[in-house]
Amino acid sequence: MAESEENERLKFGDYDADVFRKDEIDEHAVFINHKAPYQDGKDEDFRAWDWKQIKAALWGGAALSSDALWEQAWHEVDPNTLYAAGNAFLHIQETMHAVAKNLEAQANAVAGEHGSWKGQAAGVFLAKIQTLANNIKDNADRLGGPDTVHPVPSKLYDNGRWLAWARDAVNQIDQHYAQVARWRGVADVMDNGLVKVSDDEEVVKAMNIEMQKPIKKLADNYGVTVDQVRTTTPVPPGGSGEKPPPIDKKGGPPPPPPPKNPPPPK
Repeated sequence: MAESEENERLKFGDYDADVFRKDEIDEHAVFINHKAPYQDGKDEDFRAWDWKQIKAALWGGAALSSDALWEQAWHEVDPNTLYAAGNAFLHIQETMHAVAKNLEAQANAVAGEHGSWKGQAAGVFLAKIQTLANNIKDNADRLGGPDTVHPVPSKLYDNGRWLAWARDAVNQIDQHYAQVARWRGVADVMDNGLVKVSDDEEVVKAMNIEMQKPIKKLADNYGVTVDQVRTTTPVPPGGSGEKPPPIDKKGGPPPPPPPKNPPPPK
């Protein structure tokens, strides 16, 4: 693994405290700050990061000299959390659809066409339950993504795959250039076993350039789009509970289909 002191740059406070933090014991280590608030408009701030910041963003930490520090970093960034989130959203979506279907079935059994409860009160009750069921289905459908093109569960899982791919890519770059720095006879191996690549400016520049590539590809494919909140149309008493057909919006061509993103490189 490579380690870069970069002269005075990596002392406390030199990295953006809203994004990164330093370790109080290991002065060379840097961690991602998971408590940092999201700042709108800074989705491409990674373009100004060096290799150590990029690796810390993807692995939770960089230039870490002990298993204890890596254990700490592992809890900061983990693709498995995205897989788990995707599974959770899928379970929620399926559960909400099942609840809506069950509500409709139970209400129809009591106050529907063949139910034992008749009259105005039964009609009002049935309409309210159908409205509630439609509302639950509408919110479940939101998890399917805009026009069900990019389901939220699948997108979260894809994000996890992209993150895992980017982590592996920067790790290979780190290991490769640490070895290159040793072969060039410029960088020393420190007592903690890390290669002090900051002694070789050409290697540091190359690492900065190469690590920008995987994090840029990750950023281009990272994200989740959720459909806007819909207002469920109440079912009037005596209505069928079926949703009305969509409005025919004439006068312009339909929007093009969303681009199909390629899978992470193998």
